[in-house]
Amino acid sequence: MPPRGVIPVDTSPRLDRPRTGHQTLADLPLAVVATDAEVLGFIEHRTLFRHGVGYVDVHRLANTRLMAGATVWTHDNRPHGLAARLGLAGVG
Repeated sequence: MPPRGVIPVDTSPRLDRPRTGHQTLADLPLAVVATDAEVLGFIEHRTLFRHGVGYVDVHRLANTRLMAGATVWTHDNRPHGLAARLGLAGVG
């Protein structure tokens, strides 16, 4: 079994083919969700203010930090740059 937060390619949901009984969203690992207090502490500890990203983007980064082996994938340059600085950016 892969580490929590890592979804193997062969079990990822695909919209271009019908799902079988064992390939449902319910079968995917649950995400860890940071509390508001954790997100605010993450912002302060990592000095993430004034980087041009919003609270939702920082919340995703905090959630990702809590999940071992998870990475953030985005085409938005600012959140991607911040994720790369924090070692959380997906590669590919």
